[in-house]
Amino acid sequence: MFGVIISAIPASTATTGVITFDWLSVLFGVGAIITRPTLGFIGGLIQGVIVAVLYNFLAPRIGVIRIRFKEESYIPPQS
Repeated sequence: MFGVIISAIPASTATTGVITFDWLSVLFGVGAIITRPTLGFIGGLIQGVIVAVLYNFLAPRIGVIRIRFKEESYIPPQS
């Protein structure tokens, strides 16, 4: 969001010296490269922990899926 706001400022204001956002745009650019993957990792980690705890809590209470296999004799085709 801040990148859009900063990029909307005309380039003439940066050259006249009235408003300089050069350091701010670099700060947001580097910050986005570092913080977004870090926050995504932390959020995914927290989400994974919550889902794992809920699954381990609910799975024994909901029930067990039972699969039965029937053994059949195999007769190879005759040529």
